[in-house]
Amino acid sequence: RGRTCSGGSRVEGIGRPRVESSFIPTCVDAMVKVPDALSLAAMRHVSRQLGRRVGGSTGTNFIGVLQAAQWMREAGHQGSIVSILCDAGERYAQSYYDPAWYVRQGIDVDGADAQLAAAVAGQGLPKLPWCSLEAL
Repeated sequence: RGRTCSGGSRVEGIGRPRVESSFIPTCVDAMVKVPDALSLAAMRHVSRQLGRRVGGSTGTNFIGVLQAAQWMREAGHQGSIVSILCDAGERYAQSYYDPAWYVRQGIDVDGADAQLAAAVAGQGLPKLPWCSLEAL
């Protein structure tokens, strides 16, 4: 397809500058830009809840789940949200699961953890910018 997008991410797979040929844009209802710190806070939260390490893509996906739940609440809708674990976290022992890595990367762990805790408690996520499919 030859499509690229600007920006990047420290979350492997998400930070690629190209759109994979397997991507089917017609399957996507909405996209939001998730800050790395929030993705990784969500990754750590899901890992604690499950008692196993998950990867950064799973954290990003969990933010999407929380965002969908927030939109549903705001619209007065009820229903189920189904998601998947995108990746295992064992290979990230020297990065996402290493507190010193966050310091080296300049990622505000405490701030992101507080935002995530508020979202999980039903207080909502910070406003996340929309992504346009036309940009892809």
